[in-house]
Parts: sequence; C-alpha cells; structure tokens
Amino acid sequence: MCIRDSPDADDQGIHDFLELRANPGLGFPGSDIDCMALFYEQGHVHVRLDLNVMSLTGSGSPLPAFYAEQALEDRDKPNTTRDFVDIFNHRLQKLMVPV
Repeated sequence: MCIRDSPDADDQGIHDFLELRANPGLGFPGSDIDCMALFYEQGHVHVRLDLNVMSLTGSGSPLPAFYAEQALEDRDKPNTTRDFVDIFNHRLQKLMVPV
C-alpha cells in the first residue's frame, strides 16, 4: 500500500511510512508481529507495527522491569514512557527488519 502510493520510493522512503513500535508485554510472544494498524497522516497511508523482536521493553528487555511495567500502563491512553522508548525501538528495529 505504501509502495503503491510512492512507487519510486527507496528503502528510506518506505521506512518513512512505517512506525515500528515494541510490544511492551511481558508474556512469551507467539509471533514476531504483535499487531498491525493502518492510519492516515498528512494525506498518506502509514503502517504501525508492534513487533516482538529485540526491543528496550517487553519480555526480552535489557532494562529493569520498572520501565517495562511503566510502558505497559494503559495501552489505550497516551504513555510518555512508551513513546520515549519507542523512539529508540524504532531505530533499533529499523536496522534489524528488512523492508
């Protein structure tokens, strides 16, 4: 869908349409992708992926459990801890996940 909107986009251009986030859940992940959501931003379709691969929060987190628990609080409400850590998760997962 993102490629269809911008057929001449390179890898960086495609990554601009992806929002990679970490699944902060502490349970054993059943798959690499926890969920996918499509949303419109600035007139373009973007894809939000919650991934279970290496991240700073979640079951395989290198951070103390306190941060994971803070990121787990009310997934439906805005969560500043999760948003902050996801800045780094996005960059980490962008390096690991090929397009």
